[in-house]
Amino acid sequence: MTEKGTLEELLRVHIPSSEMILEPSGGWDGLDLEFPKGTGSREDWALSRRVISYDKLKWAVFSFQSYKSPGMDGIMPIMLQQGFEQLAGKLLMLLRASLAVGYMPISWRHTRVVFIPKPGKPLTQAKSLCPISLMSFILKILEKLLDRHIRGGVLVEKPLHPNQFAHSAGILRKQLFSRCFTDWKSAWKIERLRWVPS
Repeated sequence: MTEKGTLEELLRVHIPSSEMILEPSGGWDGLDLEFPKGTGSREDWALSRRVISYDKLKWAVFSFQSYKSPGMDGIMPIMLQQGFEQLAGKLLMLLRASLAVGYMPISWRHTRVVFIPKPGKPLTQAKSLCPISLMSFILKILEKLLDRHIRGGVLVEKPLHPNQFAHSAGILRKQLFSRCFTDWKSAWKIERLRWVPS
């Protein structure tokens, strides 16, 4: 099997709906730019300034291990960390604009997939490899800032309903399943008591 054939098989097995892009027709330099449709409201821009400040941006950039594997753009955290003072203004504008306008640049949407061998499994089968998706660190910075805003601001002011589990620290899957099963069992008992055979 060829190298391309191997990659296609790995993607087919692990990520069935994926599309493999080795290089766009016309090369990367000929890739058309996509521009956002809107400009964002005054409230959107105000929110983006609250979510993304200089200090929060610095925290997010330096929270990553320096030599983590890069995404498709090739940007590693060490690059952003060492050039932070020179890049901070541009990063602030870029991330705030992305949030205010509701637009994610095309280059952030591309993910590099690396297949890691599972211990003790034969490398002759596609299922013996585990896919790891590597996203752009610029997108990861935005994700980290939004998560911090949601957990430290929005959820403090307006906590989630007790039956809502997203963004809930400390909830294990086993606890979640147990709670759902208990609720289902209780509902089934109530329905059984109501049901009268004809």
